[in-house]
Amino acid sequence: MLRRARLPRGVGPYRLLEAVALLLGTAGVALVAMRTEVSLLFLVFPFLIWAALRFQLAGAAPCSLIVTVLAVASTAEGTGPFSDH
Repeated sequence: MLRRARLPRGVGPYRLLEAVALLLGTAGVALVAMRTEVSLLFLVFPFLIWAALRFQLAGAAPCSLIVTVLAVASTAEGTGPFSDH
């Protein structure tokens, strides 16, 4: 599947910069939300909504994957909001 993946035509550099900022922002906020003892999971939702509205499935899927991987990793380490479950 990834062999056939191509960048969409007509995508400007600002749109690519926005996608990179979205991925890095999602990773940063999710990392902070998963590593604190206070429940800050609500901070992740604006990034997921931004990805879904702006980039549709191509943006929402990687952002959801980032949040999921960080949640599982923090739970496996015994930290974060899901560590007691």
